Amino acid sequence: VAMALAACPAAAPAGDAGSGDAGDAAMAEPVVLDFNLGTEPPSLDPSIGTDTTSVDVQNAMFLGLTELDPDTQAAIPELATSWEANEDQSSWTFTMRDDVPWVKYNVDTGEIEQVMDENGEPRIVNAHDVVYGAKRTCDAATASPYAYVLFIIQGCQAANSAEGSVDDIAAVALDDYTVQFDLEYGAGFFGQIASMWIMRPMPQWDIEEYGDLWTEVGNASYNGPYVMTEWIHGDSLQLKRNPTWYGWEEM
Repeated sequence: VAMALAACPAAAPAGDAGSGDAGDAAMAEPVVLDFNLGTEPPSLDPSIGTDTTSVDVQNAMFLGLTELDPDTQAAIPELATSWEANEDQSSWTFTMRDDVPWVKYNVDTGEIEQVMDENGEPRIVNAHDVVYGAKRTCDAATASPYAYVLFIIQGCQAANSAEGSVDDIAAVALDDYTVQFDLEYGAGFFGQIASMWIMRPMPQWDIEEYGDLWTEVGNASYNGPYVMTEWIHGDSLQLKRNPTWYGWEEM
């Protein structure tokens, strides 16, 4: 299965040999990077994916609270700008950035558009989306193969075995951009767990509307650097640059 990443190039510097009409036209063309994934991604649902192919594509489309430093594997900021744990590291609080919109590919217009809420305002990724994503992974009804990784969160294992309620999972939005997790025991590595795909914020409105088909093109909302614009099952998929992603300015 092939995957194509498409992004607009940076503007040419003043005085560059490629400037002028021809140069401007060339610079307007998107840069396309082709990958051979080797296989069809079994699932692009962050709660369901288990294999590297699925997770690699998910990582391009969905952000986590943290990400891992490629050299040290330490947790570094992504959606969360900072975090702190109590003395025994059994309770973790993450403070999130407030400028990451949800976006969706419009199959009718071919445009990537911001998702609006019921009041006509842009949906911004928030603590409630994080809580929903974590609880959804723990929920027995989701049947997440990697839910056991989140058993460290109080109430997750009980919810996953259907012996407890999802409402009792100790993941709480303290406000719109602050999320807290209470753990079964102290864990200095929880910052790394917060980087995993199974803890990503997820678009509850899409999942409730489309069910198992929510990850299909035109159905899913995204918040990462790329948006899926085509998925020909068994053949190829295409991701395009999310123009609202903060990383283009901060890189």
